[in-house]
Amino acid sequence: MNETSSIDYVGSLVMALTGTFVVFLVLILVAVIISQLSNVLWLWEKPERMLPGNWARRKKDGDGDKPSGDVGGERSESSPGFQFPTCGHTYPENNREIVDAWMPMFEKMGDSFRLMDLYKEARESGLPHPHLTICRLRRENYLIQVENQLYTFRREPEE
Repeated sequence: MNETSSIDYVGSLVMALTGTFVVFLVLILVAVIISQLSNVLWLWEKPERMLPGNWARRKKDGDGDKPSGDVGGERSESSPGFQFPTCGHTYPENNREIVDAWMPMFEKMGDSFRLMDLYKEARESGLPHPHLTICRLRRENYLIQVENQLYTFRREPEE
């Protein structure tokens, strides 16, 4: 082995190790960014949280903006369903509760309607979790497809 080939060998080895090191640093950086994304979004939702007085109150009282009650699927006696940790709305476990809450909207929509229109109407009405509820009603056969993009509502699920 002559002098230039050993220098080339060492140079390529250093380049490979440097490249590996850079890749791992970038992966670590991406992991840190992803792990802190929820905190950034929490601040972005309400910019007034960034004021110094609000930070002191958060540290002293805990996180007052997070919902109390059911978190992570745990149920308490006071709440009837699963509470989503991010928004505080209770999602009913009983299909009857969902149907009763959505019945005025189904009557307003008529015999057949598009799911996109139903979703839009549910969002405007302020019903919590319209996408999840529509998916559940379809899965439980309360919403039946009658034509290409048209659906109808059945009070009792179709078997």
